[in-house]
Amino acid sequence: MPRGDQLIRQWKMIRILQCCRYGKSIAELSAELECNLRTVYRDMEVLQSAGFPLYCAQRDSANRWKLLPSHESITAHHADTLPAAGCAKAQQLPRPEQRLQKTAAQLVSG
Repeated sequence: MPRGDQLIRQWKMIRILQCCRYGKSIAELSAELECNLRTVYRDMEVLQSAGFPLYCAQRDSANRWKLLPSHESITAHHADTLPAAGCAKAQQLPRPEQRLQKTAAQLVSG
């Protein structure tokens, strides 16, 4: 897959999470972005590593992902960091599912 496709998919993910009032599940993001669940987890990890404040909240007994409300506008700086953050860095970190669960647990515990 060309690098531009990954950047476009991550940008679309940001826009979806920004516009969705109640957030989206990983499965919903996968369907909307027409990609594998694992790809969504990887992209979420890359976005978190780039500094996007993603969080998980439970709604209707499902985990739903959102951007923090204070993060309404995406700056050009953040857009520039997306390709750089996605390099080999994601392969060195724990599996995205584990890291996202840990992040969600940290948010809940305070």
